[in-house]
Amino acid sequence: MVDTNGYLIFINDQTGFLFTIYFNQPQSLENPISTDHLQLAFLDLINEVPELIEARNLEREKIFLNSPAFTLRQMLTGEISTSNEPEGIQVAFGKYPGEYLLTFPKPFIIQGKGSISYSDDQLALRSEGAVVFEDQLMLEGGFSEIHPLDQLPRNFNGEKTLQLANIEKNAQVMQEKVFLQTDRSYYLKGETLFFKANMIYANPLLGPELSKVLHIEILDTTGYQEIHEIFKINQGKAFGSIELPIGLNQQNYLIRAYTSWSLNYGNHQGTILPIQILDPSLRPLNSTPETLAKKVSIFSDKQVYQAGELVNLNVMVRDDQGRPIASDLAIRVLDLSQSNPVNSSKTIEGSFELSPVPIDTDFTKYQYPIESRFTVKGEIQDTDKNPIEGNVTALINGLGNIEKYKVGKDGEFEIPQLSFEGDFEIAVQGTSKEGLPIREISLEVEDYHLEGPLTNFNFPKLTSNNVPPLTAQEIQANMEQGEILLDEFVIDEEKSDPTGPMIYGQPDSSVDPSKLQLNGSTSQFIYLLAGQVAGMSVTGNPPSIRFRNGGEPLVMIDGVPVNPPSGSMIGGGVLQHVQQRKLFPESMYLLLSEWKLSKELSLC
Repeated sequence: MVDTNGYLIFINDQTGFLFTIYFNQPQSLENPISTDHLQLAFLDLINEVPELIEARNLEREKIFLNSPAFTLRQMLTGEISTSNEPEGIQVAFGKYPGEYLLTFPKPFIIQGKGSISYSDDQLALRSEGAVVFEDQLMLEGGFSEIHPLDQLPRNFNGEKTLQLANIEKNAQVMQEKVFLQTDRSYYLKGETLFFKANMIYANPLLGPELSKVLHIEILDTTGYQEIHEIFKINQGKAFGSIELPIGLNQQNYLIRAYTSWSLNYGNHQGTILPIQILDPSLRPLNSTPETLAKKVSIFSDKQVYQAGELVNLNVMVRDDQGRPIASDLAIRVLDLSQSNPVNSSKTIEGSFELSPVPIDTDFTKYQYPIESRFTVKGEIQDTDKNPIEGNVTALINGLGNIEKYKVGKDGEFEIPQLSFEGDFEIAVQGTSKEGLPIREISLEVEDYHLEGPLTNFNFPKLTSNNVPPLTAQEIQANMEQGEILLDEFVIDEEKSDPTGPMIYGQPDSSVDPSKLQLNGSTSQFIYLLAGQVAGMSVTGNPPSIRFRNGGEPLVMIDGVPVNPPSGSMIGGGVLQHVQQRKLFPESMYLLLSEWKLSKELSLC
């Protein structure tokens, strides 16, 4: 029995909708449930696998073509008529934009589907055929027998589904390109660069089936990659920020933006913008940027403002006929010292132009894939930095996802199909083919290296701020008021150790357990710890801990030995950090200091 406070949740894998069913009165699940006694709420599940998106759209199209909404839409567009009826089908504008009032003979019978009627004088509809007031609609025959889980939401865009069904996929219509904007053109070392990226599609209807991963790189003028980060593309847009390292040793740089799929279309560089990253002792020569208004007008409420005063802007965008249109804008307000443009041969219009594609191009043979998720690549090496053969175990977001890989003589492995959703952590443990632990493991997100010569830019000349150049330490210590190093905001709490100094002295290394996905299980903690402590390996359940020299460690809590490390060894409380110290060449010690309200675990 389900009461009126309860609900049921179902997922239709074929259509990609999650249904939540609410009941108007208590229902017994042993008997058929009348649709008169329930309400449906729909959630469109985001599916990032292009093959499943296509199958889902085909199933939705089939359901829509057999739905009452499709029949009503055909009445609105005149695709269905009643020439033998004196009054026939009549359409009038509704009270609100996008609404229509439909009148037709009742009941209206559709052979093989059922009949449609309505309770009032007119039936209020939206343009896609969805009824405004569901209680007006009366269905009989096959229409009334449609299973609730085979229905589509009231606001389902059937027109888009039909358009997608009529698109023949080829290299031309599947083309995409990145249009990138940054908050300014020059920065100081240690500042944060903010950006916005819009995807330009040859056919926007295919956007959901194309790239979901945006690559952003910071390059020097020789093409050397200083920074590579990835960002999620959502509904054709991506936003983000990149912290610019204090240690950058040049002034002129390039920011490169691309998707892997976009590199198939002629320009293997992607979108490249020039930026300058300067020491505080330097700045670009001031210059007034050229006015490049393209049917965009900006009006401020006054001409002069005081520091900290609110600025009100009115922005108007018009089409070629001078009519106002909806737009997606990025607005930045800069002083003249920050607006120094870098000359480029490409116009704004040119940034939106797509490359010509030969009609006979076979997109299935393109070199670069459509990335709906990203891949992490790695390499295992010996102590001399040479690649070696072995095995790798990857713990992705804790013990919930454990992947194992065999590694060939090139030492390379990859972890594919990783998602942006939620917090993301990878712990990797490597062993040689002889079973010995591997210390040297490298990981990086897969990127697509620059091909061909770089575009040349005329960077603004620099002038001195009449202060001597600063070192990296001085830059960080003398950040101007109002500038923020986001990764420097650390609040330390002063605490005392009630147990006194540990017998092993100062640790060689320390692990912060707050960064581990802990659920209270000692076994889970030990396995996760193995990915953080060099030379530590764990096998079995209960876990057996060993180090590269083959020895088993001594586990201590508040100086008291505790072995083996299983069961409720750690107990309750909060684990603060893990420390490691190697006391003798042939031994390792694992020490835990258990406090009254918190815990500290140390490896020696």
